[in-house]
This record gives sequence, C-alpha cells and structure tokens, in this order.
Amino acid sequence: MIVMNGHCLSVIKMGRDGVSHEVGKTNLNINTLNSESRDELEAQILAQLSAENGRIDLSDKSPPEEIFDTFRVSKKNFKRAIGSLYKQRLITISPGFIELV
Repeated sequence: MIVMNGHCLSVIKMGRDGVSHEVGKTNLNINTLNSESRDELEAQILAQLSAENGRIDLSDKSPPEEIFDTFRVSKKNFKRAIGSLYKQRLITISPGFIELV
C-alpha cells in the first residue's frame, strides 16, 4: 500500500470499515467518520467553543493543517461535523470563524 506523504492523519488498522473493492483495485478511506465519531467530534467542537467564549477562528474555509492541529481530524470530517451543528442551529459559520448561537 502507498500512502502519500502528509495524507495519513491517523494509525492505519486493518479491517472492513472504509475499504471498497473494485475489479483489480482496493480503495481505502482511512478518514471515515461514522455517526459515533461525528457525535464525539461535535461535542469536542462545542467544548472548544465554550472554552473560547463562544467563538473559534476555524471554519469550513480554514486550511486543513489548522483544523488538524486543533482537532486531529481531516478537513472533510470537520466540515461534516460543523455542518451538522449548523443544521441543528447550534452554531453559525462565517468565512474565518464559527460561533455559538
């Protein structure tokens, strides 16, 4: 298996989750986010927002490195979590930050 430099955000474990097989190929998604993991990330984001007086300087427009440095998740998974929080009307999303409602 080849993992490009900088593209692996966590320890790779062998298993069925995140693996799909095509003819002659195996695609591996090492950054899958199930509902339990997303709920945990949402709670972590809400806790961080509370600790920072209701605002953090990250958003869906932030560089992936900043998101990973703060939450240890991919930008894609961060965007899914804040999208869910936004749909629940718990946060607002601005280009440079997110805030508690």
